[in-house]
Amino acid sequence: MKVIKLQKNNLYVLRYKRFGHYYVGTAERFDKRMFVHWRRTSKLPEWSILNESKQGFIFYWFYIEGDGVSRSKADLCENHLAKLIARKIKYINEKNFIKEVHVGNNNFIDGKPENNKEKYINRNDNIENKMEINDIDKEVYDYLKKLRSLKPLKIKKRLSIKCCRIGYIEEFHQNQCHKSWEQVETLEFSCDN
Repeated sequence: MKVIKLQKNNLYVLRYKRFGHYYVGTAERFDKRMFVHWRRTSKLPEWSILNESKQGFIFYWFYIEGDGVSRSKADLCENHLAKLIARKIKYINEKNFIKEVHVGNNNFIDGKPENNKEKYINRNDNIENKMEINDIDKEVYDYLKKLRSLKPLKIKKRLSIKCCRIGYIEEFHQNQCHKSWEQVETLEFSCDN
């Protein structure tokens, strides 16, 4: 009898340095998935290409239910977390407008289906090389670090989540191809510490 290995998927959030937008995704292995975004390999999501992920990003890694869940549950958590972050950013900007920031995941932007992702990227010539950290990012950082559970619509119970890594990666250069993830990431927070 063939033994089927269950996939254990968890969540990650990226804040792109170039435009300041966010991306929510799922992955089995954190380091492997981050390399895809950073090195811009063929499996890269379109939202990362548009946001120029090779220029660097801040990352958040979350465990779901301790050590991960099935892909279908993780996808529901991904959609739910993207909507929560989009709502949080909208709330911050309603109090005191800071910057137009969007949250993407798979085929959604700000929790709604969107076919034209280009319109969400401001490629204005006056934009700085990298979007500096602002009050939105500080509040989202605190919010994500403290988040303990998610309740996606199609799941009957709340799922526990724990932010276990926060850090950043600088712009990708060809001379870094041989390096491991641990050699290029800069950790700000780890639940192992």
